[in-house]
Amino acid sequence: MSELSENKDRIDTSDPNQMFQEELAKFDADPDPEGDPNQDLSAIDTRPLSGGGPSPLHAADESFIQIAQRSDIGSIRMRNEDHCFSFVAGGGGDDPPIPFALAIVADGMGGHHDGHVISRRVTRHISQTLLEEIFLAMVQGQAVRSPIQEIMTRAVRSANTQISTDDPEKEGGTTLTCALIVGRRLYLIHVGDSRAYLLTNQMLQQLTTDHSIVKRLEEAGHITAEEAAVHPQRNLLYRAITGHDLEFDIFTCSLPQRGKVLICSDGLWGSLNEPEIIAILDRPGLGLQAQIEALVDTALENGSADNVTGIILDFRLR
Repeated sequence: MSELSENKDRIDTSDPNQMFQEELAKFDADPDPEGDPNQDLSAIDTRPLSGGGPSPLHAADESFIQIAQRSDIGSIRMRNEDHCFSFVAGGGGDDPPIPFALAIVADGMGGHHDGHVISRRVTRHISQTLLEEIFLAMVQGQAVRSPIQEIMTRAVRSANTQISTDDPEKEGGTTLTCALIVGRRLYLIHVGDSRAYLLTNQMLQQLTTDHSIVKRLEEAGHITAEEAAVHPQRNLLYRAITGHDLEFDIFTCSLPQRGKVLICSDGLWGSLNEPEIIAILDRPGLGLQAQIEALVDTALENGSADNVTGIILDFRLR
């Protein structure tokens, strides 16, 4: 794969325990933490979504995160190259734990050897690393040993190393979009053309940038967005996890008090426009699992020729 842009890794180099302690302090004392200066979400209205109220299992003032996911082989492919993982920790009482959720979507590169194996290996390695080094420390009441972004970066680089091979017949690759919520902060690490979105107050914001040749052409003004959507080479990537040189995007931002994060493979977002996504995620009376089922079913009905995978994280954070 060609590397067409500068390295965008942005690593937090603060004191190793700072990020964990800051999140703990925010969760305990600050109902409205300031956003990251590099990620301006101030324009987003944080009033409750019209598509539903709090779960009856949660008190009105209690923080919670709920997750729903689905991965479908689709109607054309012989196997599912996508792999996904989700985990959410909940709790209650006088001293509830910091909200924590992890969601990963990896889309194996179907034109390469064992893309489905690569996506599975990468997903499992990264999820294991993040849960062991971040979540277990939180559960045990210990400070996280390194900044969260540093742990995420190390996990992705380690996964990339693990799939490296000298045998060209066994080379493979995968995209990766990994979303981690700790307290009121969202951490994202991303490479390829899977996507992450944030929905709040019927506004959908794409948080990731596609690492595709066609997206580069669109950004340079050579083609329009409409032309990019139907371009014959729209699935050609210039960045992916392949076991070779790796570049990826990583950033963190403050979340609104309420909203939804959607991460998905291109088999989903490539067959739904943004109004369709908003209409499903914000539909009154539609449960969370029904929402992800509707997203996948609609993508298939719209003619998606790929595997279709999505994860929704519905959150309310004090």
